[in-house]
Amino acid sequence: MRDLTLKCWAHAVLLVVLLLISLRPALAQEALRLATLEPSVNREALEAEKAAGRHKLGVLLDRPGKESIQLIRVDPEVVRKSTNRLSVLLPGGRAVEFKLRNYKGHESDEVGSRAEAALKYTPADYWFGDASSDVKDGHFNAANFIFLARRGDSLRGRVVVEGKLYVLEDVGNGQHGLMQVDMAAAPPCLVLENEPAVQEHATKAVASKSISKAKPSISVLLVSTRKTNTMEPSAMIVLRDELEWFNEMTNQGDGVSLKLTVAHMTASNAADSIFHHNDKILLDFTDAETEATKEVARLRKQHAADVVIVGAYWVDKKEVTYDEAEKDNAFYVFNIKSPEYFLHGFGHLMGINHVWKPGGPEYVPPYQFGFISPTYEGKRYASIGYDPKDCTGNCEYIYRWSDPGVTYLGVRFGDDHSHEKRRLNERAVVISNFY
Repeated sequence: MRDLTLKCWAHAVLLVVLLLISLRPALAQEALRLATLEPSVNREALEAEKAAGRHKLGVLLDRPGKESIQLIRVDPEVVRKSTNRLSVLLPGGRAVEFKLRNYKGHESDEVGSRAEAALKYTPADYWFGDASSDVKDGHFNAANFIFLARRGDSLRGRVVVEGKLYVLEDVGNGQHGLMQVDMAAAPPCLVLENEPAVQEHATKAVASKSISKAKPSISVLLVSTRKTNTMEPSAMIVLRDELEWFNEMTNQGDGVSLKLTVAHMTASNAADSIFHHNDKILLDFTDAETEATKEVARLRKQHAADVVIVGAYWVDKKEVTYDEAEKDNAFYVFNIKSPEYFLHGFGHLMGINHVWKPGGPEYVPPYQFGFISPTYEGKRYASIGYDPKDCTGNCEYIYRWSDPGVTYLGVRFGDDHSHEKRRLNERAVVISNFY
């Protein structure tokens, strides 16, 4: 009798184990919902709320374009390492699922944990995923992915679905806003040409160093201005999130050997106003003639920062920087109101230009341009370096750097005039050796 009882128990345990194993895939695939949709409110009503004192709405309302905003109630607790899948409701109610590719906790932010007291900055947890079921061999899905930064109950981030970009921001009153970005409404770029004397001087400075880094890490000094350090969210929060976004997008096994690391963060007293805007801000830092910009120059040298990135408010361009920047002018003035163009703007500093035009002048190297594909099944596809505001009509902006050796959605994603990955890798070695 005892043997029979033991056998029954053994069979029961085996059945339970087999049941759990069979349920495991289903349980693993269950997606947690990021947010619920709030009742629709038109843009004019939100503008009135902002004018009445709800200033946090400005983080979306002040962006270029006049897109509608979907208010949502997020569940910040689902943005954690143990969450394998997230479900996001788009405006209109369509649910899209994403699978975790990488998670980075705030504990790893050593520079942020010892930031200056004057900085308005809080380290974040980052959740990055894609709709991996749509691609083969585990490759990154550049047309469907999500990037989230969590600070307590507050989220920031972006969602890309079928090439369409949605930005997510905390707009106060316990609500967040989800807004689709009209890429055609992107502001223009302001890219200054290098002066020959500056190029020659910088080249000599770099040539004296040993170029030996297998995977270059470009060290960055992050700078806020008087205006942007008091914003909500602050410039430093936006800048740190953009660096994480950049690193995720260049770490997907697609052939880009480049990483941005934070050397130091500082709240400067540099001018940033309607009377001192755009290239005036850039020249202020490159010339380093004011007390504020002299201090930034000192900190750059002290912390051996290859590049200085300034988060500025009074910028009506995607960015203000130098084309193919060298050591003396490796400064990037970033439009804090349009952070979604960070990748594109930093590409200019690295030496990438918009698009090659037949019959134009010869460039060295010839493959330094963004890419726009021929029409394929009714669509054209553009790379990160291509100007987003020119990607209209049947054009889809793809969050990939071009490479003529890669086929994307049946299209050769690059040509003799566009190999952005090669250009980035070559320039990364040079820039990472500025210090």
